[in-house]
Formats: sequence, structure tokens, C-alpha cells
Amino acid sequence: MLSNLTYPAQNTDKAFKFLEKNTSFIRSLVDNCQHDIGQLTSIIEPILNAPKRCELAHFYIQAVNTGKSTFLVTNLSHAETVQIVDGSQEWTVGRSKLKCSIPISELSISRCHAILGHNSGNSFFVQDAGSRNGTKVNNHRLSSLEPHALKDGDLIEFGLVKVEFFITSFIEENEDVWLADASL
Repeated sequence: MLSNLTYPAQNTDKAFKFLEKNTSFIRSLVDNCQHDIGQLTSIIEPILNAPKRCELAHFYIQAVNTGKSTFLVTNLSHAETVQIVDGSQEWTVGRSKLKCSIPISELSISRCHAILGHNSGNSFFVQDAGSRNGTKVNNHRLSSLEPHALKDGDLIEFGLVKVEFFITSFIEENEDVWLADASL
């Protein structure tokens, strides 16, 4: 599948290794990038660098908005493994592996602990789903069922589990390209 792509001058080996391990994800992303390997790499690099951004916790959730799709990437299932959570408007976080988009095997986490969501643009939110041990953002406990806006770098606590939240967006770039194409 990658043989149709043209390679830029920069080193993209790390990005290709990531894509090889996540083949179910590659089809939509390659189509989304219109087979442009440079654009594909610009989306993959922040995903690969997310662990280096962690300053307050070992775990992270990274929201990626390409302008055409939005998905989450996390290491919550295992600190050394990256899990891609398919595109959606809302993702559930909790102990239930059957009902939650992001399952966390930790006793302080309720079966359905919280909801992460995406509104239009770069707007993301977290909402406690009535969990027993609560959800906090930057040490502020959230009220149940009330959405709380998230910013890049926020610290979320699901029960006793601390997670850094990162946002990577390519909306402005895609809109600029679209506007440039529209003027032709």
C-alpha cells in the first residue's frame, strides 16, 4: 500500500514503522492526506512525540484533528504501546472493555467513568459520567454530567489515574489549502 507514495527528502522511517504496526488506521489516513507522504508524516510525528511531551503523568491521550477526521491516540492500555481510538464525536473511558472506547484496568475507575468529546473545530471536552471516584481537570473536580472544555496540556485524573491531554490539529492548514484551491 505504501508503494504508491512518494518519499520526501526527510527521514520518515519512524512514521512508516508506526503505520506498519497500525494497518487498520492507515487506509483512512492515507486517503485523508491524498497520498501526500509529507502531510502524512506531519500527522504521525506528533503522535510519535507525545510520550516526550508528558511532564505530569506517564499516560497521555492525544486528540488529532486532521480537518476531515478526528481520532484519539493513547498509551493507557499499556505505557509502551500506542492505541488508536477510531474517529468519533465521543469516546467513553472506563473499566469496561466491552463498553468503553478507552478501557483502563484500574480499580479506582468506574465501568463507565467519563466521556471525552469533540465539538466543531479544535474544541474538546471531558464529562464525568457519574463515576464513584470522580474526574478532575488540573486538580479541579468536575460535576457529574457537565462537560468541561479541554486545552492542550491539561492534566485529567480519572479516579487515581493521571493522564495528560494533548491536541494536535491541522484544520488551519487544510482550510488554507481549500481556500487557495477555491480561488483558482
